[in-house]
Amino acid sequence: ADGREWPSAPVDITLPALGTSKPTWVATGPPGGIVLPGGRIVVEANWRSAETGGADVASALTSDDGGLSWSHGADPVPNGNEGQVAAAPNGSLVLNAREGGDS
Repeated sequence: ADGREWPSAPVDITLPALGTSKPTWVATGPPGGIVLPGGRIVVEANWRSAETGGADVASALTSDDGGLSWSHGADPVPNGNEGQVAAAPNGSLVLNAREGGDS
């Protein structure tokens, strides 16, 4: 509870969070996510899979239950990598990611 302990057993969140069950690579950040005033957690993740043709994809992942379950929070950004989510002054969210790739 309160981020000090793990659930009793690992939970695979890959399919609901990414929309694919077979990524070949997954990473978050750097540095991390944000918690909105209502408690929603928003984290940038970048990943690859057969569905993306092996290309990097960045997307925002959200949780409304303290991290117990996750879902897509925004449409994937093709070729995005190492992104960060930030709150804009008007309350909207911005996902900034560098262009990914193998180079």
